[in-house]
Amino acid sequence: MDEGKGYNDRGNEEPEDLGPHLNRFEEMIKNNANYFFDVDVFEALIDHYLDRNDIKSALKGISIAISQHPDAVPILLRKAEIHASSGKLNKALEILNRIEHLEPSNVDTIVMKASIFSQLRNHDEAIRHLKHAIRLSEEETDDLYVDLAFEYESQKKYDKAIETLQSALRINPENEAALFELSFCYDMAGRTEDSVVFFNNFIDEYPYSFSAWYNLGNGYLRKGLFEKAIQAYDFCITINEHFSSAYFNKANAYVQLEMYHEAINCYAETFIYEDPAAITYCYIGECFEKLEMPEEAYENFLKATEIDEELTEGWVGLGIAVSMQGNHAKAEAFLRKAIAMDDKNPDFWYILGEILDKKKEPSKAEEAYRTALAMDPDNQEIILDLSHFLLEQRGPEHALAEIDLYLSGEKQPVDLLYRRVAYLELCGKHNEALLQLGDALFIDFEAHKKLFEYLPELSQQNDISQLIEHYRS
Repeated sequence: MDEGKGYNDRGNEEPEDLGPHLNRFEEMIKNNANYFFDVDVFEALIDHYLDRNDIKSALKGISIAISQHPDAVPILLRKAEIHASSGKLNKALEILNRIEHLEPSNVDTIVMKASIFSQLRNHDEAIRHLKHAIRLSEEETDDLYVDLAFEYESQKKYDKAIETLQSALRINPENEAALFELSFCYDMAGRTEDSVVFFNNFIDEYPYSFSAWYNLGNGYLRKGLFEKAIQAYDFCITINEHFSSAYFNKANAYVQLEMYHEAINCYAETFIYEDPAAITYCYIGECFEKLEMPEEAYENFLKATEIDEELTEGWVGLGIAVSMQGNHAKAEAFLRKAIAMDDKNPDFWYILGEILDKKKEPSKAEEAYRTALAMDPDNQEIILDLSHFLLEQRGPEHALAEIDLYLSGEKQPVDLLYRRVAYLELCGKHNEALLQLGDALFIDFEAHKKLFEYLPELSQQNDISQLIEHYRS
């Protein structure tokens, strides 16, 4: 839940005539005297100290104010705020309960209690108080609905959060926090199609909402409709050219379309509107890597590590870039630096295995592959590469044995089945390979293309071609 404005962001303008009151108050403190002040003057004095983060003086003012005006709700509220901001939540609740007894319809009190219950992870009570505040409030309540949605999110009740955020937008369609949070909740609820429908309908009514166009783009991105996502981001940028997130996600869509030059340009445009981010340089480096431009990839990964030396992806990227240039020893050093920072990432060990294989250190390469696989035993890419590594090092029987380890259970991943066909053929077990091919074709016919990509010569065998044509029909 949004905890609202703290005491350093009260939004109040200090009265022009506070000076005399301030001098008189500080004179009173200095002389240990007792001067009388009206409640509104105490409010202004306390806010003056809070705005300057002088908590000691603020608390002194509160103490004196309460001694003179024991039931002054504005003073009690400020005391509750200070306790809440310093983590003394139960003390804050005690004061708020007192205020609620004095003024049962004080919305600020109820909202603050909701915030404290949220911090105490008592979301049911937070929800109850927010609903009560919404009923009592005479002002627009869209922000309260957003706070209420946060509580539902904390309980993983995303459908309820969606309904609540839609209520906020009915009150105030320009509430950008509600729009962004709504997109998040649709995503968490797995309702991407509903998200696309909602934002399309919203845009029909409010076509100049850049955040609606942005969130529509995100919905298309999640659906894999990358061209439509790019169009939505373009509309967003047309309305608000400074919105860097739209350039960033537009770049992500271009990456999915393998349009890497366009992606690089979009990632770079984010630097015009915000400080360069290390992860963005990493993504640019990955694009250059895909374009087989290792020098440019290296430059961008290096920039990433200069901005954030703890970003492991930057060091891995440097390793891949120099490995592409043939410097596998230096690549290993970069990978080991990344692993030293995060030794539980299977991808890092997997890439290290590939580099050590290129470095002609097969025993270390196999150890790295197996470390990766132990961390991610269902990763078919690692299984396939490890089995191919064993094929090259020890022959097809060892590759086949490795694949069989992962086909002994109920799971029968089709990519492993087709690779098993290849290894059976390489072992000279043609009839068994045909039987295995039939099983694989039955499960996923289209995936047989991967078999020919791995072992193109099999496409020239008549009985294999005939079997494929049989399953095609």
